[in-house]
Amino acid sequence: MSSEGPIGNLLHLAIFVAGAALLGVVALAVIERLSEGESPPRIGPRHILTAVVVLLVVIAVEVGFHLLGHG
Repeated sequence: MSSEGPIGNLLHLAIFVAGAALLGVVALAVIERLSEGESPPRIGPRHILTAVVVLLVVIAVEVGFHLLGHG
């Protein structure tokens, strides 16, 4: 295991959390659409897109961190 310092570890944790959030939002959207409820879905494409953008931004920050030579 390589040592990246606390910032590198924090960035890895942020990627993990953002990825888990994306999976959670997608799972909730699928469950919501599979249920036979009469109300309109509350989780839409905008919510999924937001989770994707957050994950991509965190990944970009991680890559930038490594490209700057801090990792």
